[in-house]
Order: sequence, then C-alpha cells, then structure tokens
Amino acid sequence: ILELSKKYTCIKPIFQEKNAGVSHARNTGVLYASGEYITFLDSDDFYYNPDKLSSEMKLLLENPEINLSYSSIIYVDDNGVRLNKPEISLSERLIGSCTDKIIKNCAFEILPRDYCVSKSIFMKSGMYDIKSSFYEDLDLLIRLSVQTQFRYTNVDGTAYRQVGNGLSSKSKVEQMRGRWNASWKCVKTLKECKTVGNYVYLYMWKMKIESKIFIKKLFGMSR
Repeated sequence: ILELSKKYTCIKPIFQEKNAGVSHARNTGVLYASGEYITFLDSDDFYYNPDKLSSEMKLLLENPEINLSYSSIIYVDDNGVRLNKPEISLSERLIGSCTDKIIKNCAFEILPRDYCVSKSIFMKSGMYDIKSSFYEDLDLLIRLSVQTQFRYTNVDGTAYRQVGNGLSSKSKVEQMRGRWNASWKCVKTLKECKTVGNYVYLYMWKMKIESKIFIKKLFGMSR
C-alpha cells in the first residue's frame, strides 16, 4: 500500500494501532475520505468488472434523488475462479424504497456489497455499528434504506471470495440468527420500520430459528 501511495497520490494509507474490527476500520476510512461518494472493498475481494464504479456513478449522477447504487456480486473461489451460483432475478433485487423488503425477504446473496453511496447519507444513517461484526452490512443497509432509495446497475461488480472463515462459512442457523438480530434492532429503534407486519414477521422468524436450534441440539446436527 505504501508503494502504491508513492505512485498514486490519491491513495492515502491509514494504519490503525490495533485491530478494532471491520466496522471500525470502515468508519475510519470514511472519516478520512474527502469525496462526495464512498465505496468499500475488502482486501480479499476484487472488481470483476473494471467498469463497476463508472456504472454506479453514472446512475447516481443521472438521478440526484438517489444516493446509493450497486452492481451484481460474482462469487469466486480462493483462486479467483468464478463459482456457479443461481441467477438472481431483477424482481428480487433491492430497488427503490426497500426497507420492508430487506427485513422480510432479503437473503445474504441479495444484499448489495461494495456499493457506491453518498458520504453524507452514510454519516446520517449512523455509519457502521462498531459493536457489530456479524451482519453489520445488513444493519447498515436497513438504516440506509430509510434515508434513500436504491438503484441497481444490472451489470457485474465485485468478485467475492468464499473463504473458510467468512460469513458464507457460518451454519444456516447462525446466519438466520445474525439476520434476525440485525433486523430486530432496527425494527425496535427506527420508527420507519415499526410496523405490525415487521414485528409479526420477525417473531415468527425467531420461532423458526429457535426450533432449528432445538432440533440441532436434540439430534446433534452440525448445520
């Protein structure tokens, strides 16, 4: 990074004294950022499509009422080889006002990653919760959806490596519990999420999770 920063003055390395977690690191980067729009990219991921950023920024600049745009996620293995994953239909994508859809219908595969977003909207949404290290993206996306509509470029974007210690390695029950915790926190605290439907849905979802945990313990299942 230091070598690249010497070659490209737009690169500004920021090194923290200790590892305070991914949420803290991302927030720190945003605070140092001087641009109007921001985006993120984890160290083990890369842009599958070199036009990803330009496609997302085109949507934002042509639609000033929109403050967040994103592209498709491409799943790859440790060697960067594309994995065969089911296609996500346009109707499943998060487009427009989508707070309820994120809470009720959104699977991990549909959550936007490495999106372009207005820095001011990101700050207004409360940034990443530094106490959260599991489904912190879902928590933030729900809060962002209250502040702005989403737009989808309909092109490939980031290549996401599915590694052994990532979120994708978690059991289905662990992932369900993480999603529930993030959604429940927002439904309790954000007045825009406080609908009877959301409360009922999350209550039924919690019963499903606890049932799966009970069966898992009863039969010694690992997933």
